[in-house]
Amino acid sequence: MSSEISIGEKIKTYRKLNNMTQEDLSKESDLYLSTIKKYETDTSMTQNPVSALDENINRLLLTNKGIKKIR
Repeated sequence: MSSEISIGEKIKTYRKLNNMTQEDLSKESDLYLSTIKKYETDTSMTQNPVSALDENINRLLLTNKGIKKIR
């Protein structure tokens, strides 16, 4: 069993650290709400979530003050 955090868990953690709902993230990233839900549950990885979320997520989640690092 791997102790590495999945990309879906990282997305969810950063979203919650920024007090955002999945709907908020969907609107800000221009992705469907269903896509955000699938990424967070690691259900659908037909498109790499990193490239799909790309610069919108980096700007939105990683540049806000008070972000805590995930190992």
